[in-house]
Amino acid sequence: MISLAALLKNRGMRLIDLARELEVDKATVSRWNANGVPHKRVEDVEIATGIPACDIRPDFARVFVKKAKTQ
Repeated sequence: MISLAALLKNRGMRLIDLARELEVDKATVSRWNANGVPHKRVEDVEIATGIPACDIRPDFARVFVKKAKTQ
């Protein structure tokens, strides 16, 4: 899995930028970088960064595809 930091870097962002955007502590986003973004926050990260949910959590890709088809 590509780290959140690497995904953000491709968008010209840093972990601290995401933390500020989502109004969470940088330590929280650092945990997400190490352990993966919690499924409850994937959509928030997608909206804040423009990074597709399936890139943020490829292990949940099937869930995101099904969700997109039903919308």
